[in-house]
Amino acid sequence: MSRASLEEVAPGISKYSLYGVMLVHSSLEQARAVMTDYPLYAKMVPYVDRVVSQPWDKTWNLQGGIFKWKLNSNVFFEERGPAWVHYRIVSGHFTGLQGDLYFEPQGEKGTTVYFNGNLLGSKWPPRFIIERGAEIVMSYTGKKMRDFIESQKKIEPAPHRESAGGKGEPKNDETTPKPRSHL
Repeated sequence: MSRASLEEVAPGISKYSLYGVMLVHSSLEQARAVMTDYPLYAKMVPYVDRVVSQPWDKTWNLQGGIFKWKLNSNVFFEERGPAWVHYRIVSGHFTGLQGDLYFEPQGEKGTTVYFNGNLLGSKWPPRFIIERGAEIVMSYTGKKMRDFIESQKKIEPAPHRESAGGKGEPKNDETTPKPRSHL
């Protein structure tokens, strides 16, 4: 699901807001590992042409777009917790836009990934492009990212070992139930 809106908040000033939500059938660790591997975006998403690290200012340069609407922005990502990444565009297109990427485990269903951002400004591309175009791009991008994440080898937790005084691991025979990897 995605949404983008441009609303006038004062004469000549509009607020651009966007968000996207997706359910990924993988662990939080797997989803986060892929979603924070920023150079991978150029491989996952056809709208991203290039992602380059800029170590001198700890930003990432993202380039891409659709049709004649090409963007080039420097983005600072700040990991604020194991399930939260804050970002801010520090230069280029949409300078000042900031938002968050959240990961929320959903048990056996996987992980919900939530993305948001907003920016106040006075000069914008055409409303249709910045709203509907952004929603189409975010929906398509979310699907491509979800497909990529789900196609990766699953990160399995370390096997549980009992202490030396325990009974050991159960025998792996025909009578031992085996969990399903999917329904």
